[in-house]
Amino acid sequence: MSLPNPPEITNMTVEIRVLKVGGKQVTLSLFKQLREEPLISHEGTLNGTPWGIVNHHPDKCEPRSTLTHQHLVWISHAGELLRYSLYNKPTFDWPSNYTASTATFVCEAADRLLISNTHEWIHGRLTEPPLRADQHTGRTTYRPDLLTANGDLKIRADASEAAMNAAHAKRNVDEPFPAYAHISSWPSEDVPAQPDPRAAADCAALDEAIAILDAEVAAWGISRAQVMKNYQMAITAEKERRQRHRELHISLAAVPQLFIGA
Repeated sequence: MSLPNPPEITNMTVEIRVLKVGGKQVTLSLFKQLREEPLISHEGTLNGTPWGIVNHHPDKCEPRSTLTHQHLVWISHAGELLRYSLYNKPTFDWPSNYTASTATFVCEAADRLLISNTHEWIHGRLTEPPLRADQHTGRTTYRPDLLTANGDLKIRADASEAAMNAAHAKRNVDEPFPAYAHISSWPSEDVPAQPDPRAAADCAALDEAIAILDAEVAAWGISRAQVMKNYQMAITAEKERRQRHRELHISLAAVPQLFIGA
């Protein structure tokens, strides 16, 4: 077969990076002794300088389905040689079925917004209850946790004990159990419903619960507008933090490989 141009061999230089300590090449035995510490901080910044990736798994690494990982050697700002398990994505991007997943964002600002919304509803300034509700025996039971989303960010908020007590105290007034002539019978033509003697006590309990919730919200020392602003600021900051993590995972995956001795 004739070729239009004759074949040729080109010499290329390949750089091999060798991990050495004190002038001696690091062995597998020493690599296994390196302490595992996070290279990426919670805020999405580096805790030190990455040196390279070692193509060896020193531990019985837990299989995580599609979550591949590499072991990266790095040096801390204090000069300590360490290693780090770099997964192909941050924990908040892991599937929710992994126990280590941190996909759901939890923060005080979200909790305070839920408590503030409950406070507004209790006082009649919001028409719909902000808490999740279940129906049991014909009455509403509110749940303390609320799951929402802002774009692709899942958020969990938890109401305080004062907010929950006030919500259920309001429920007791708004949805009283009917008092029956016979405890074992539903109201009927033969057994008509009677006024609930507990109504006055329920109203007093509601007033007390509202006073406690009022005091909790007042103790924050900020306006409702500031509560809402703090929530939006927290959401924005968390989205930016997660983006920094994602970018670092991409750049660290491209760190050159290090060779160590047997």
